[in-house]
Order: sequence, then C-alpha cells, then structure tokens
Amino acid sequence: MTNPTVGIAIPYWSHPEYLELALASVAAQTDPEFTAVVIDDCSPTGGAEELVAALGDPRVRFVRNDRNLGLAGNFNRCLVEPGTDVVAIVHADDILEPCYVATIRAAHAAEPTAACVAPWTTPIDAHGAIAVSMVDRMKRWRWPAARRSTLHGDAGLARLMHTFLVYTPAMSYRPALLPRGGFPEGWKQVMDVELYATLLLEGGTILLDRTPAYRYRRHDGTTTSRNARSFTRLAEETAMARLVGARARALGWRRTSFAARLRWSIRLNGAVSLVRSIGRTAPGRRGAVRDVCSLR
Repeated sequence: MTNPTVGIAIPYWSHPEYLELALASVAAQTDPEFTAVVIDDCSPTGGAEELVAALGDPRVRFVRNDRNLGLAGNFNRCLVEPGTDVVAIVHADDILEPCYVATIRAAHAAEPTAACVAPWTTPIDAHGAIAVSMVDRMKRWRWPAARRSTLHGDAGLARLMHTFLVYTPAMSYRPALLPRGGFPEGWKQVMDVELYATLLLEGGTILLDRTPAYRYRRHDGTTTSRNARSFTRLAEETAMARLVGARARALGWRRTSFAARLRWSIRLNGAVSLVRSIGRTAPGRRGAVRDVCSLR
C-alpha cells in the first residue's frame, strides 16, 4: 500500500473572509505532507494573493489565471496544477477538519483504483454553525453504513441518481483515473454529476469514507444557492438525469435507468425551491413545475 502524494487546490472567485478561514484550516492539518495552491479565476474582488502571503506557509502558493476559465475550466486547472497523485478541490468558503489530508491519503492508499474519495461532510451555515437541512438528511439516509464502501457499476450509479449523496467540494481525485477531459464544460451546475456518472459508466469507482473530514458552508452567495433560486439547478439536474438514463439504457443498466427516470430527490429539491419562490418574481417557475411533474 503506497502513500500517494496529496495536493489541495482552492478555486477562488469571491468572499476573502471565508478564504481566510479555509486557509487556516489547510495550515492546521495533522498530516503536514501536502502542497496547496489558491487559483484565482480573475476574481473581481481580489484579496486572495494577500491572504496567501499573510499565511506565510511555504506549502501554500497563489496563482492567477490569465483569463477567466469559468467554473469547470478552473476546476480542471485545479486537477493538474498541484502535480500530485491525489488532488482535493476545496471550495474557498469551506473548512477542512484537521484530519482531512490524513483521511483522504489513507483512503486513496487503501483503494488505489478508486478515482474519487468522498469523506463524511458536516454542513454549516454562513456563520459556521452546524446546519443540517432536509437535503442533508436525505444524503445521510442513503449513505452506506460501513466505514468505507464503494460506488461501482449499475448499483453504484443508481444510488447516486436516487440521491446525490456526496458533497462535491469534499471530494478528492486521482486525476490519472478520471474520464478524459475532467469536468465537462457547458454546464452551470451539474458538471460534477456528469463527471461522476461518466466515471461509473466507464467502469470506475468512487470510495465513500465515513470519517468526518470536511465542513461544507451554505450561504446566499454561493453559485448553488443562486442557481437554485433561478431554477437553473433544477433544469440542469433534470436534463442530466435524462442524459444519464439514456446512457444507462444503452448499457442495459436497469437500476440506473429507473433511478434517473424517478429522480425523486431532484423532484423534491425542485418542489422545495418552488415553495420558496412564492411571493417573489421567478421567471423560470413554469419550467420548474414541468420538470418536477414530468414523467419522462
């Protein structure tokens, strides 16, 4: 069992006050053998370079893209920039538990054929308080009971399509084992879903580890929150489920095909967004109703 090298890449766009907390959690890792890089995607707010300099940690450096690459494009740069066996793409508004690097290193060492490792994640609010929502409860309900388990093949992808039980910011990757091209561009929200679905459809494996290692922050300024309010998230998740269902049917994967057509958690999340939209202008509401109620 070989210990892989670990890199942490932090894509940055805004909220330097959160980035400062994220960087402090990186520096506080119990396993000190890692490298880290903050990749500024031409942020209009700035502040990241100064925070990295103030941290004064030689393991952490700063780079700024020559042009804006967009979300998927910057994620793909994050996959290659550290040059390590394993790369974690840590969001700039989240917090690592002190054991994060140790947890993902051990998990990737134990399962070297796993392209991704998803550790147990604790949701927090804008102020850092634990905030477990209905969505989080659904994710935890669908998470296997074993300390470590794998998502693989038809059964694994069906589980993911029933409920997207992982938290993408907490994931770490072996870039050499990912589908060609990494995160697909052209999506605003579901590039991660397509990457993981393609990985599983092509015979890859995702490892789940129940060690609490990551704190995922929800606040109104996140891309996910904005896309949920505009129903962009629901529209893309529905389109992606149909795409995955079609690919699964072509392979004879009945479980995934059924889960993609049912997509009950996507429908439930969409219904919650519809309820929250009552009383405000919501141009995408009619399409959202169609996506929630459609039988195809």
